[in-house]
Amino acid sequence: MSESLSNSIFGNSGANVEAAAAQGKAALKQGVRAARQGMDAAGEGIQYAQDHIGDGLDIIKDATNSLSNFVANQPLLAVAGAFLIGYIAARMLRKASS
Repeated sequence: MSESLSNSIFGNSGANVEAAAAQGKAALKQGVRAARQGMDAAGEGIQYAQDHIGDGLDIIKDATNSLSNFVANQPLLAVAGAFLIGYIAARMLRKASS
């Protein structure tokens, strides 16, 4: 009787181990698939950022060139504008500190 009991216990535990191994294997495959999808999404995000950083740098370069041309063509107006901006900023900082 004890022999049949031990066979049923060991038989069931073997099946349980196989079932757990199968579940672990399926979970591992799902994890690998999710990691690959995450890597692909990250690669796409990096490519998108690189494309738009280039666009942003072009806009900044154009604005800098426009400002340089304005200062070269209208130096007195540029100095007056810089003074006005500095004056307003100083007043705002003085009010904010008190």
